[in-house]
Amino acid sequence: MLAALAFACSEDGGDASGDGAGTPDDGSADAPGPANPDSTARGPEAGSEGGDTLSGDGDADATAVPDAGSPVYGTCDLATRLGGFTVGLDEGAPDPADHFTTVGGEVRDGVVPADVPNVTMEEAGCRLLRPPELFCDPACESGDTCGAEGSCVAFPVGMSVGDVTLGGLSAPVEITARPPSYRYFFAGDLPHPGFGPGDTVTLGAAGGDGEPFAIAVEGVAPLEVPGPSVALATDQPVVVRWTAADGSDAVGVEVELNIANHGGTPARILCEGDDSGELELPLALTNALLELGYSGFPSLRLTRQGAGKAELAAGCIDFRVQSEFVFEVEIPGLTSCSTDQDCESPETCQLDLTCG
Repeated sequence: MLAALAFACSEDGGDASGDGAGTPDDGSADAPGPANPDSTARGPEAGSEGGDTLSGDGDADATAVPDAGSPVYGTCDLATRLGGFTVGLDEGAPDPADHFTTVGGEVRDGVVPADVPNVTMEEAGCRLLRPPELFCDPACESGDTCGAEGSCVAFPVGMSVGDVTLGGLSAPVEITARPPSYRYFFAGDLPHPGFGPGDTVTLGAAGGDGEPFAIAVEGVAPLEVPGPSVALATDQPVVVRWTAADGSDAVGVEVELNIANHGGTPARILCEGDDSGELELPLALTNALLELGYSGFPSLRLTRQGAGKAELAAGCIDFRVQSEFVFEVEIPGLTSCSTDQDCESPETCQLDLTCG
C-alpha cells in the first residue's frame, strides 16, 4: 500500500532524483512527510486523465488542463528546472508485502542557484558535476541566496500548481498542496505496483500560481540487478548491469555515482542512457572523481524511468515514473563505518565515516 512521501528539494532541486530525483541528486534525499489532509483515494469512475477539467487551486471557476498527449521521453535542464513529480516503486524490503508505491512532488517559483552544477567533464552521455562557486560580499540576508552573478536574489520558495490529478495508475490519484511549503503528498490507498510496464501515466495540473500543464509518461518494469555492489578503482572500467526490459523510446535510465556523501570534495558523475541492460562510465570521469577524494558509504544509484517534462514560461517541470536501485561502491582501501566497532583496532571511525 502507498506510504506518504514528502519530496524535499535535492541538490538539483528535485529529484529525485534524482539531479533525483531526483535528483540528478541530480537527486538527493527525499524525506517522509505528514499526510496531506486533502489527499484522497477515489474509485476508478472518479479518475481524470490529463485533458479533463479540474478545479484550479480551490477556485470556483474550472481551469482547463491541456491534453497530455502520448509519452515522449525528456528531462529538464537543471538550469531551468523548477521541480517535478515522481511516482516510484519502493521494493527494497525483503518481504513483498512491504513493497509500496510513492507519489509526490514539489515546484518552486524559481531555480535555486546552488542546484545548477558546473559541468567539468563530459563524455558518452556522462557528465562530471561539481557544485557552483557562489560568492556574495556582503553576505546575503535571511530569505535571500547568492546568485550566479555574485549578487543576492530571493531564495525560491514552494508554489502551488493547483490541483494535480494522475491517471493511468492502479487507482486514480488527486493531490492538493497547502501553504506555506506547497509540497504535494498522496496518503491514500494505491494498490502496489501503482503502474505496469508500458502503461501510459498522465499528470495534469490546474495551474495554481502559474499556467496549467499536462505530461504523459510510460510505466516501467521493476529493476533487476545481478548483485548489490560495484567496484571502483583507478584505471578500472565501471560497468553497471541490469536486466533490460522491452525497448521503448519513452523509457531511459539514469546513473549517478557519488563517492563523497559524507565529506571530501562534492562531485558526482551523472549519466543518461538507453534501457539496454548495460552502461559503462567513461574512465576519464571515474579517474577524475577518485582524484577528488571520497568518504564513507559511497553509492551508485541506477534509475529506470519513464520521464516527461513541461516547458513553461517560468521554467521546466518534470514528471517521472521510476524504479531505482542503489548499489554499494567498493573502493580499495576503504572501510565505511558508523561507529568504532565497525573498524579493526587500532583504527577508529572518522568524521567522514571511514576507518582510519
